[in-house]
Amino acid sequence: MAFSRKIENLIANLRGLPEDTSRSFLRKEKHLGDLLKSLEYKNVKQQSVYDAILSNWAALLGPEYASRCQPLRLSEGNTLIISVPNATLRQQLHFQKNALLKKLQALPLCRGMQNIVLLSH
Repeated sequence: MAFSRKIENLIANLRGLPEDTSRSFLRKEKHLGDLLKSLEYKNVKQQSVYDAILSNWAALLGPEYASRCQPLRLSEGNTLIISVPNATLRQQLHFQKNALLKKLQALPLCRGMQNIVLLSH
């Protein structure tokens, strides 16, 4: 049985223990099934833009470049940032940047993509 904070502090005083002065409180337990239903309701299972890019990565870049490059993140303004291992490969991809952007925009979730940034590390 759970007691109120006031009663818990009285018991703590009787035992010589410090009082609980935090502002936190215990919440009722929720069943996992209810949480999963609420996540389905909020469309959490829906594929994100980044997932769509990852699943089509080899088709976007081609197998020779896809194994050497990786998408880092999507930044503000619908920009895809790609990690490229060296400057030579970055230059080659820079020449194909417009074609890559058109392929990217052809994906259903990526129609709003506006730019691609190539970062060599």
